Amino acid sequence: MSNKLRRKVKSSGYPMNVANFTLNQISDLTKCRVDSLKFWCEAREKEFEDIYQKEAREKLEKAEDYIAVANILITLVAIKMTWGYTKANQRLLENYNAATEYVTRNGIEKTYQELQKQMGIELEFDSMDINREFGFGE
Repeated sequence: MSNKLRRKVKSSGYPMNVANFTLNQISDLTKCRVDSLKFWCEAREKEFEDIYQKEAREKLEKAEDYIAVANILITLVAIKMTWGYTKANQRLLENYNAATEYVTRNGIEKTYQELQKQMGIELEFDSMDINREFGFGE
């Protein structure tokens, strides 16, 4: 930084760190009205909130994808360990997309009720919210 510029910065009297200033101090320093600064702060907070919500939503979707893949892998390992069906597992994966479409079309609760009647399965999760949402254990 040149000496002229350095002298200008020093002589301006403006502090370099305003993080702990009150709104009135910022208003005096910037010559803006407090109302304008409040509006500006609220707009920036909303902007950051939107950004963080979008980022959180993306991370949640990614986590859900990982969980779904883990559940498929656990199912395949359990089938192989139980019956040793390697070819059946391959066929299961081939039918996976069709099964996903079926569950999406009919809904989780209805599909669960059908499988419960056909196979006698009972599912219950630790989370009461999930149980209520899917209609399990009611």
